[in-house]
Amino acid sequence: MKEWSFYGNVTPPPENLSDTIEDNWQPPLFGELKCNIGISWSKGKSLAGVSWVVRDYLSNVLFHRRRSYSQVYSCFDAKLKSWEWGLESMKSLHLEKVMFSATSMEIIKAIHNPKDWPAFVGHISPLLSMSKGMKHWFILFEPAKCNIGAYEIAKSVTTDLRLSSYGATGYPNWLKKIFDKEKRNTVGI
Repeated sequence: MKEWSFYGNVTPPPENLSDTIEDNWQPPLFGELKCNIGISWSKGKSLAGVSWVVRDYLSNVLFHRRRSYSQVYSCFDAKLKSWEWGLESMKSLHLEKVMFSATSMEIIKAIHNPKDWPAFVGHISPLLSMSKGMKHWFILFEPAKCNIGAYEIAKSVTTDLRLSSYGATGYPNWLKKIFDKEKRNTVGI
């Protein structure tokens, strides 16, 4: 598993991801938290569903949140909104040792090295501002198969039209099987 800090003091994102992709969701290190960011976008509805799920090193889901955004006209804008909301939420919760993970590689690479992504700088500058001074925040690319829970929560906005934003401790009961399976896969139960 590779991770990258917001300010480039860790290994840069690889060009070839085949060596870094895990088959299952992976927990953070002891003393850290992991925030999986989920995104679902409907072009026809101009609607984005975003979510995040925070887990500890034992794979316990501590809490999760879901939010909808209307008038979102591109998948890229939906991804940006998911990152903005995720970072803003972790900052407002005063969580300092957080590994963020998502499927949006282009945004992760641009955050890591904005100079290589000049077209993205205007878009990611709010993300860089929010993460300023957060030296224990890291970002990680994870494929969709390692981000199922967060994705399913976000997808409930675009497929089931669950437009109400909410937050809760633990995981949603309707995703119990997914989160329990991921926990079993990581702790060997």
